[in-house]
Amino acid sequence: MFPNAYKGVKKLYSAEILSLIVIIMSIISAVLLIVSAALLQAQPEVELAGGLLGVLGLVVVIASGVLALIAFIFNLIGLIQAKKDEYSFRVALYFTVLGIILSVFISAFSSKEFLYSIFSTGANLANLLTTIFIVMGIMALAAKLENDAMIQKGGFILKVIVCVEVLALIASIISTIFRFNAGQILAGVLLLVSGVLNIVAYFIYLGYLSKAKKMLKPDEQPQPQE
Repeated sequence: MFPNAYKGVKKLYSAEILSLIVIIMSIISAVLLIVSAALLQAQPEVELAGGLLGVLGLVVVIASGVLALIAFIFNLIGLIQAKKDEYSFRVALYFTVLGIILSVFISAFSSKEFLYSIFSTGANLANLLTTIFIVMGIMALAAKLENDAMIQKGGFILKVIVCVEVLALIASIISTIFRFNAGQILAGVLLLVSGVLNIVAYFIYLGYLSKAKKMLKPDEQPQPQE
């Protein structure tokens, strides 16, 4: 019933899996480079091992960069395909393009703290709206397929995402306005809670994409009555 949305959501799911792998690889590369640096500063007999770990760390960095690019391309193609069946994915694509443009400005004004902050905030907001409209797009398709469970889960994800962003915003305001110790501690606690919720929201979102892919799969959709 929605072949384009199925192909698109399938690529969006693949893009998120690749992004998760990139995060894991980034952590591994950081550990390898740190250990390499420590070994190179140690005794001469372990310098070779340190050098090898450093090379391995750089290889992992390059590989993760390639995977990140592939994930980005999958995400873009997925939205282009899915927008043919649901308008919300078209809006998500617009915000993705906006995020790309803002990322260019972030690089261009990296030395200008004020402009860098503005463009970074804009890019984060564009990414947030991209995710929101993807979820809304899946919910719209679920409504057409009369899948109440997917509609309710989508609504829950949107609430969690909004909660995360509100907590992060409050923490930022508190940190900026109240510079005394208690204010900084409160801001830190809110950021920690926001970070934990963000991780939870990410995995719930990943699971939602997986369920959406199954929901939109042609042989999973209800067949018309004769």
